[in-house]
Amino acid sequence: INSKTTLSNSVLQTHYLDGMIYKLRLTRDILPGKLFAGLNYSYVNYQYKFNDNELIQHIGEANISWRINKKLSFSANYEVTFESSQNYSRLYLNLIKRF
Repeated sequence: INSKTTLSNSVLQTHYLDGMIYKLRLTRDILPGKLFAGLNYSYVNYQYKFNDNELIQHIGEANISWRINKKLSFSANYEVTFESSQNYSRLYLNLIKRF
């Protein structure tokens, strides 16, 4: 499919929580040098040290970036977070003008 795949793991250790974050990222040039797209999935597991609570999240993300010309680009990013008690979604839009 002519794409790049990345698998990563992050370990977070603080005085109040321990966490593991696993990520799978798939990116691809749709139109080389002009249009790019990506899909991401993250599994997050936080264990709080001072109580028995844990937070598990499944995060999905889709993004697209369009290089309109040498100095102007537009990108859109949609992210959904699933937790046991509730779900969140976010949409980010960026218009970048370089000088």
